[in-house]
Amino acid sequence: MYETITSPVNYGGLILKKRIIFAPTTLGLNKTQQLAFLRRVAQGGCAMIIIGDVPVWPHSFGPSLYTKKGFAYYKNLTEEVHRAGCKICAQLHQSDSDWKAMVKYLPALIKKRMTAQQLRDA
Repeated sequence: MYETITSPVNYGGLILKKRIIFAPTTLGLNKTQQLAFLRRVAQGGCAMIIIGDVPVWPHSFGPSLYTKKGFAYYKNLTEEVHRAGCKICAQLHQSDSDWKAMVKYLPALIKKRMTAQQLRDA
């Protein structure tokens, strides 16, 4: 079985050096820590890292592909991972929720005076 895990695989036309993929995970790390951690994962022999929840619009919880600074962060992360011979892909995230508009409804949701469906219809 070890030979299978460490053998290359054609993943829909994308050749991976091994059959080890790092799944998208919320690590709770700042950008510097995330970069260092994923660099170690790539150097450890992982074939592909999937970066989870990569925002495509401006967002307040992390770097977004929409901004120059966020794009530069993901470009740097990609270059670091590629240096270790590892592929990288992004699980893109586009929030369609207007949180600022929904905050006023939270008390009603918490007290169960409003259902989630009623919130969606609001």
